[in-house]
Amino acid sequence: MPVDPTEDWTQDKISAAFDDLVAGYGPRPEPTPGVVVRPEFIDLPVEHFEPAEPEPLPPVDRINRFAWAGVLGGPAMLLLITLTGSAAPGWLAPLAVGAFVAGFATLVARGKGRDPDDDGAVV
Repeated sequence: MPVDPTEDWTQDKISAAFDDLVAGYGPRPEPTPGVVVRPEFIDLPVEHFEPAEPEPLPPVDRINRFAWAGVLGGPAMLLLITLTGSAAPGWLAPLAVGAFVAGFATLVARGKGRDPDDDGAVV
C-alpha cells in the first residue's frame, strides 16, 4: 500500500499499520513461568593432548633476507624520519624508497608460481 506523504500519521495509525504488517506471523509463544533451564557441567574425562614436534623451518637464503629487509626497513626508515622530525640527508629518502621497491620486486620475481592444474588456495 503506497504511503501518502501529506497524510498525518498519528500513533494510532502507526500502531494499526504495524499490526497489519505483522498479523500474518501468528501468535508469539508465551514463556513458561517458573521454568529456568541451566546448563550443568558434565564430568567428562580430561584428555591430555600433546602436539607433535613441529618440523624445522627451511633455511632462508641471503637474497630473500635482504629483500625482506628492504620491504620492511625502507618504510620503517621513512616513518622514523617523519616521526622524529629530524633533518635527514637528502639521499636517505630515495634510498629508503629504492630499498622498498627493489625488495618488493625481488620477492615478487622469486615467488613461487601457481600450479596450472591447481584450483584451490596456495597454503
